[in-house]
Amino acid sequence: MELESLNNEYVALKKLLQNARANEQKLAKELQALEQDKALYESTMTVAKRDGNKSVYDAAKKNLETTTKEIARVKAEAEIEKQSVENFRTQITSKLEQVKNDPSLSLHLDKSLAVKYQRQANQLQKKRDEFDKKKNNVASLSLLLNNHQSLMNNARGIVAASSEISKSKQELESLKLTVPGGAYTYKDPARAAQLEQTIKDATAKLNTNKKAIKSYIKKHKISMPENAIDELEGLECKRVGKNQQLDVKSALDAKKKEYGREYDKTVRKLQKYQEAYKDLPEDAKQAANKGKTVTTPTPGPQTPEPTNVLGKAWNWLANTRFGKWFGRKWNGQEALPEAPKIEPRVESADFRDSLKYDIIRDSRGRQERDDLKRAGQNIDAQRQNNEHEDNDRD
Repeated sequence: MELESLNNEYVALKKLLQNARANEQKLAKELQALEQDKALYESTMTVAKRDGNKSVYDAAKKNLETTTKEIARVKAEAEIEKQSVENFRTQITSKLEQVKNDPSLSLHLDKSLAVKYQRQANQLQKKRDEFDKKKNNVASLSLLLNNHQSLMNNARGIVAASSEISKSKQELESLKLTVPGGAYTYKDPARAAQLEQTIKDATAKLNTNKKAIKSYIKKHKISMPENAIDELEGLECKRVGKNQQLDVKSALDAKKKEYGREYDKTVRKLQKYQEAYKDLPEDAKQAANKGKTVTTPTPGPQTPEPTNVLGKAWNWLANTRFGKWFGRKWNGQEALPEAPKIEPRVESADFRDSLKYDIIRDSRGRQERDDLKRAGQNIDAQRQNNEHEDNDRD
């Protein structure tokens, strides 16, 4: 495959599609304005006829006729642009299919996706663990403070001090004036000095309260990391009750729920990448892991191999997306249709730098979206099956 030539054709089609879409949008706005003008002229004619104002009626009628013709013209042009958009989309899809149907290039794309899915899964695992730790830290901190009023007062002191520091720093920043040489001065030096002192005092207050809570944790050997206290800094709290105390408890509960939502979202995304990786052809995963030891994302339940083994061609096919689907359909039956003769894919060095081409990047992005969508559907289906099984056992 002459990749550069194919890419040039693809880029040209994308530009034509972009222009056609822009024209389509422009015509849509023009048509909307003309429709509004038409309604205005029709309304003017109605009022003029009622009032017997012939000159206004005739002028509005003439404008209406002109506008009606313009509307017909714009609609015709819009239809042409619509057909152009569909035509360019079809041609673009055809170019992408050429990439997909080239065995060597499709292996290269699948390999790059295997690498990406592994990397994304590893990153998401770390992110998941971070949210889990934060969620647990907030829960432990909240439990500690709720059971010790003196520590809750220290927590309120931390929240109040951090808020004061933040506001003072923002105001101080707004007073800055840059002078030649990269230095700066303040528009109001006296106010700046006050703010600097406020920041200093609030920082001391914050550190005193943090030290009190940390000392209690250490003294009583409470199983909670000291940095959990950092969650109090910048915590947005409402003032409640007659004494207008900071409602740290509710704020921490909201923070825990926020981390819980982020944890759930990350787990969902992680599962989709793990499922997408699992469903990639085996030759792509082997090519991606060749020459290195890789801890792959934890897979879900493996699809059983078909009962009949029809040689190397079937073994390769069974590890493709179609083969896995086909195996699920036919697994457990004694007879399988004769396996199609498919040559193993061989990676070509010609495509090592292929990601510099638009058509390859777009093809990979398209496949990734399809893989993740399919993975999400598989996960949902499996969850529903598990729920049905649980209900049946009950």
